[in-house]
Amino acid sequence: RGEVTDWKYTWRKDDVESISRKHEYEISEVKISDSGDYSCLGTHIDQKKDSKWSDAVRLTVTALPTASVKIVTTQETLYSGDTVKLQCELSDYTDWTYHWLINKEGPSRQTSKTTTIYLSDQAGQYHCEGTRTRRTQNSYLSSSLHINITALPETTLTVNPNPAYTGETVTLTCSVGSDSGWSYTWYKDNTKKVVTLSGRHTTTGATFTISRAAESDQGLCWCQGEIQSRSVSSIISDPVTITVKERPVAVLTLQPNWPQIFSGETVTLRCDIQGGD
Repeated sequence: RGEVTDWKYTWRKDDVESISRKHEYEISEVKISDSGDYSCLGTHIDQKKDSKWSDAVRLTVTALPTASVKIVTTQETLYSGDTVKLQCELSDYTDWTYHWLINKEGPSRQTSKTTTIYLSDQAGQYHCEGTRTRRTQNSYLSSSLHINITALPETTLTVNPNPAYTGETVTLTCSVGSDSGWSYTWYKDNTKKVVTLSGRHTTTGATFTISRAAESDQGLCWCQGEIQSRSVSSIISDPVTITVKERPVAVLTLQPNWPQIFSGETVTLRCDIQGGD
């Protein structure tokens, strides 16, 4: 009753009286140790009479959560050109605004729970933190998540046999490290001219097969691996020159070359491969 200034005040926390005599009790930079049950009592300045103690109000101070970063993308090996989605995790509340830091710089413009990065130019250390939407508190900064980019794999092209003879089967094998999930493109004469498949030219996995080789199959060949679902390509292979030769002619000669050979005589048959080794 009366004016606020007619009273002096006593505050207590958890039944321990404090020294504050003000109408309002302010706790600056609240700490977990400030949690407890608070109540107050008024003493009339003129009449020296005490009011009853107020009902207690419980103040609960919770530690700020620590943000954490995880990769949503599933692939283990990340190449330049890959797209990776990161997610910032914060518990307890749903009204966070998220901030992303790259190599301890930021915050970035990205304020959503997830962020998508393109690994051609954004490898490095990633952190995130949250700010309560209607209040000023920030979460603790997450531990760093290091995004490593693996160099694009080298590609090796082998041809067997080479040189080949017309009519033979020639096998080209493209090798992209030990990673799986690659499909292959084959080039002939230049790196923009893709080999057209036909009855004589077929592919199975990393193998390109030329059946019944002809002189028209000669030339420079390249190959390259792609992971189409991720728009990632390997380094194109060094070129290999395919050589297809005409099948050599065998010439049979008889020594001595008599018009008649009699039983008991000695003769020599000689087979020469013209143009062969």
